[in-house]
Amino acid sequence: MGFLWNMFKITIVGLIVLFIVGSIVITVLRIMHLMRAKVEKYRSYIVERIHKKSKNALPADTIKELREQHPALSNMEWRMLCNRVLLDSNIRISKVLRGYKEEDAWIWIGDN
Repeated sequence: MGFLWNMFKITIVGLIVLFIVGSIVITVLRIMHLMRAKVEKYRSYIVERIHKKSKNALPADTIKELREQHPALSNMEWRMLCNRVLLDSNIRISKVLRGYKEEDAWIWIGDN
């Protein structure tokens, strides 16, 4: 009887640990999904903004200015966003003059 009781306790503890680990994995995957969705939303907005500014011959926003306009993004989300924007074949990094300094900016090189 003692052996069965010990096996039952080990099984229950194992199931609890499995439940906790499964919950952690599901939570992490959910957070990653939400982060990707947020970055994708901002990416499409920024790509559209860069295209409109190019199409209407307006001065390009620097990457620093865009970062200041979107404080809701964490540093990791901003890095993901920068990488995703650069994957667009119509966008390149260029230098623009701001006062007396040259700063990096995304410019549209595709067809207008």
